[in-house]
Amino acid sequence: MLVSRRLAHPSMRPSYAQNAAIRASRLGELLEEFPHAATITNADNRVVFVNVAFSSLYGWGESEILGLSPRLLARREYPEVKYRRLRQAISSATHGWCGQLENVTKTGRKLLVRVWAAKVKPDASLPCLYYLGLTVPADSGLRPEEELTSRLAGTLLRDKQISPSRAQRLTPAQQIANFHSLGFSTKEIAAIFGVEPNTINVALHRERRRAHRGEGGNASAGSA
Repeated sequence: MLVSRRLAHPSMRPSYAQNAAIRASRLGELLEEFPHAATITNADNRVVFVNVAFSSLYGWGESEILGLSPRLLARREYPEVKYRRLRQAISSATHGWCGQLENVTKTGRKLLVRVWAAKVKPDASLPCLYYLGLTVPADSGLRPEEELTSRLAGTLLRDKQISPSRAQRLTPAQQIANFHSLGFSTKEIAAIFGVEPNTINVALHRERRRAHRGEGGNASAGSA
């Protein structure tokens, strides 16, 4: 099989190493059991992770698509220049990119989907950013990015023995301050919320000013 021969090539080895690192991360563990299609690509625009839901939706197994470009999901007639612009839009989006695309499955069946994509850092120990894509049928009305953020935040809060229900009563800025007070690094918090670390720094600064003025009470983890 052509794909198998390509994956055997030494140039595909970085994809295997990155796949192992992502699978060992909190985000990778969540995505593996996530009910919606998820894919992660690296800075070279090569697939380094897909979950079971992705394989069910598109028909591609991870061993078949690992190390390849997600371009193969686009319609064959989709202009290359538009694909590059799409990639640039995702890369420059502060809070993720969302839109509808007409993709194709492994068998060539056209599929109208809603895609949410953003830069992520699956684990603070990993040296670089990746690109996460979440896909659902366009007519499903689902927003998988909100579900994933909730699940990831709940997992991290549980790791720190803090009740997720307590965090749900806080504003996003207060949640960020809560994570920071619990010892999460700026990079880890940025990965949770799918934004750049600088955005987290700005939010922390604003929340400190707001808390100092006494607006909305204390955002620390100790409040019930």
